[in-house]
Amino acid sequence: MPFTTLPSAGAKLRAVTLGSAITEIRPLAGYATAATTVNNSVTLVNATGLAVVMVANARWKWDLMAQYTSTTTADIKFGWTYPTGATLDWGGIGYNTAEAFTGFGGQTEVSVPGLGGTGSGLHLFGWVVTGSTAGTLQVQFAQNTLTGVNTSVDIGTILILTRLA
Repeated sequence: MPFTTLPSAGAKLRAVTLGSAITEIRPLAGYATAATTVNNSVTLVNATGLAVVMVANARWKWDLMAQYTSTTTADIKFGWTYPTGATLDWGGIGYNTAEAFTGFGGQTEVSVPGLGGTGSGLHLFGWVVTGSTAGTLQVQFAQNTLTGVNTSVDIGTILILTRLA
């Protein structure tokens, strides 16, 4: 879906055209207003509030600033649901499962690496390209190692998408 075509120089800019252009370029955000918790589970679940609807045939830059609680045994992992035909590449900075602060990249939509339980926050970032199907980018998470403790994505976690094309 291409961006709204603005009128040529000297032509009238109508409110409806300007409104459409602003809607297309403003960042979209999902925000966790409550914690989502898993216990003794390595199965990815949706993180409440961290979903953003994307239009078809568009390229997006995204950032996830995650606040979380886990342990060094359970750790945490993140994954995604996304529209059919979309591609997603990502990386981030945070603690790895050896509890060392690190940066990583080269992840794809099917990558679900374990991240350290020591940290209480991390920054994941990347891009997603939608195909001919519009849909929702949904953040998911689980424990990296099955452990009978709570692991949660906490209040204040935010997902921001900015449309590039």
